[in-house]
Amino acid sequence: MKWKRHLILIFSLLLIGSVTVLADSAYEWLRGKQVQLSINGVRVDDSGYLLQSNGKSYFPVREISENLGAIIDWDEDNNEIKLYKPNVHLAFNFKRKDGSLGTFGRVEQGSELNFFIFTQIDHLKVKVHSLKYEIAAPDGTVVYSHEEPLEDQDQALMWSYSPNIKLQFDQSGEYTVKIYMNLEEDGEYYLVSKKILYSS
Repeated sequence: MKWKRHLILIFSLLLIGSVTVLADSAYEWLRGKQVQLSINGVRVDDSGYLLQSNGKSYFPVREISENLGAIIDWDEDNNEIKLYKPNVHLAFNFKRKDGSLGTFGRVEQGSELNFFIFTQIDHLKVKVHSLKYEIAAPDGTVVYSHEEPLEDQDQALMWSYSPNIKLQFDQSGEYTVKIYMNLEEDGEYYLVSKKILYSS
């Protein structure tokens, strides 16, 4: 019977040693300090989830992707989070009376314009289902929204035009034009680019 007691004692000591090492590791991780993250001078998160421990920084992926204009893809089979950052360039175009195209970035407050958004996309490393255009007035009200499926296009290098937009610029300030992408039908849209139209 003595050998059983010795065996139990040995296992108990091993277990206590393992728990102590695990507790020390957890303590080292938990005693990390809260840090702040700014991207282009804008603070990303004030919720306290940003942590630095043992020389490593831990940040929430959602906030990072939104601020960098990246798409998030969760690979459940491999427990892997994938971020894709396409290059998305926007231009605001209108047709002149002679039929040529003009570009603009500033409008007179109160004016009404017919224009379209030209979007050039490259460096897209994942298949995208749809593109969404959105324009918000300076007070945050969405004044234009349009979704466009992209499945039939060659996604290695894309040019996309929004339908003609007729918009009254009633407010003074910044009209924010945003481009979103999603990976599947009815999937979540991710902000990949934004540009400002100035109304004064």
